[in-house]
Amino acid sequence: SDEHLLLSAGAICASLLLCDRSGVYAGPTSGAPDGFLNLSLVQNLLLADAASEVLKTRLFQADGEASVIVGHRVIAEYLGARWLAACFKQGVSERRIRALITLSGGVPTSLRGLNAWLGHFSNALAPACIAADPYAVLRYGNAETLPLEQARILLHELSKLSSKDPYFRAEDWNRHPAEGLMRIELKDDILALLSNEQTHTHLVFLLLEAVAGSPLAGPLGRDLEVVLFDPDRLFGARSRAAEALIESGALNTAEPAIKRLLAFGDSDSQRLAFEMVTKLGLAAMPVYLAV
Repeated sequence: SDEHLLLSAGAICASLLLCDRSGVYAGPTSGAPDGFLNLSLVQNLLLADAASEVLKTRLFQADGEASVIVGHRVIAEYLGARWLAACFKQGVSERRIRALITLSGGVPTSLRGLNAWLGHFSNALAPACIAADPYAVLRYGNAETLPLEQARILLHELSKLSSKDPYFRAEDWNRHPAEGLMRIELKDDILALLSNEQTHTHLVFLLLEAVAGSPLAGPLGRDLEVVLFDPDRLFGARSRAAEALIESGALNTAEPAIKRLLAFGDSDSQRLAFEMVTKLGLAAMPVYLAV
């Protein structure tokens, strides 16, 4: 069955990731190239007895005689986590699984995606996966589909991470889907974080990015305006608040907002006013104001 093959593929993928191997060798045991895992070792794992059959599918690519590799690392992380979650359901202990993918309480860089997807496939394992590496769960683990309770845990763990390191996004400014955090039930928690910019600098930026176009854009409209029209707030927060207001259509007319920003007289407010002109377009305001 498809399920049988996918689980066996997951056993192969998890083995490659956990053992830091490039691919699988299906030839004689003594002939495995450097960096390759022998297929016979994988076949002895739980739920992996179709390993030789699944190597013939397009999930894998030939890489020399009797050697195959996974098509893409993201596929390996997804399928590997799926298999680990199935092993947990079969009775493998959580302690044993966590020991495979953590080191000194943290998750090695090479296993962050595997850990994030594991939480996606197992509600029971999710809290530990989130606590071990909350930002990776947001980046790799399909966070927009999180159940409410897991979203609450993720927001809490992100705030803990941010308290330790307010600049935890310093090496990754890509936008990641955080819609799963934009729940009306989490509104008060999000507002508390937005008001504490100095402690949670990058988390505030991340949340403001996620508000744009989300169900919380309307309920948080007044709070976004408070951020936008506060000259003492960081420019990054004010700019993201403006973007969220524009994208959600919360600014009925641009003229009062731009006038108010210009009235502050500081360079950040003037820059924000200019950004709003370029994003909204000249048709959204009188020509004199654009000039």
